[in-house]
Amino acid sequence: MLKNSFFRVKKLIDFRKRTEETYYPSLKPVIQTPNMTDYKDYKVIMEADLRQIKDFPLINGETIKQFIEDVVYNHPNWSVLLRNLSDIYVLVANLYEECDLEDGEKTWKEIMKKKHYDILKKNGTLIIGYMMVNKTYSSNPNVHYIYLFDTIVRGYNLGEVMIGKYYDSNEEATLWPQNIIRTSAKYWAKVLDLGYEDGNTGKWCIDKKAIDDHIKDNKLDPKELQWKHLYDIYDSDGQNKE
Repeated sequence: MLKNSFFRVKKLIDFRKRTEETYYPSLKPVIQTPNMTDYKDYKVIMEADLRQIKDFPLINGETIKQFIEDVVYNHPNWSVLLRNLSDIYVLVANLYEECDLEDGEKTWKEIMKKKHYDILKKNGTLIIGYMMVNKTYSSNPNVHYIYLFDTIVRGYNLGEVMIGKYYDSNEEATLWPQNIIRTSAKYWAKVLDLGYEDGNTGKWCIDKKAIDDHIKDNKLDPKELQWKHLYDIYDSDGQNKE
């Protein structure tokens, strides 16, 4: 299983050179990327497709129905997801991707929990991650905002996989989280490389100035961002409120 740690883009470039992969030719340095040293054994993940639901002919009705019932209706912003369902980008596992694996390459059965794999076996496809992207909200046409973002299968850095795949088909864009909800605030703080580990306590810290400087340095419009929860979990001295 991949470690849930985050490294700079150079780590992914080094990995790509070592394995002769060319999967992320246009990955931007905006989002930090994970350590993918063992990713060569996860062919099924690398071949999982990312598209908007409306442009995804391989998704059958049962897969969409299961996504709505198990994921959308259980999300705090379910009404937003439902209204924009056809425009949501989804990362889809396909059962047939297991048919062309070599020895040592992981199957979906090895990657997923049993409940998820049972659904995949039944329906043939399973949505394992999703993101709702707003391409027109920003005054900068190259800034695309991630409004909602989550993964169903955990522990394999599928969020970064989705971002990499998105950049493959949107080479001029840069992705930023627009609406950071409470439960994802620490995740985005780490992905955006806003924090540091206190050498004395071992705790991961950030201060308000780091967030402000990040917005300014990357020429983002703070009026377009809903980062309240990112600010809320830390005080001005860089100490966790929790």
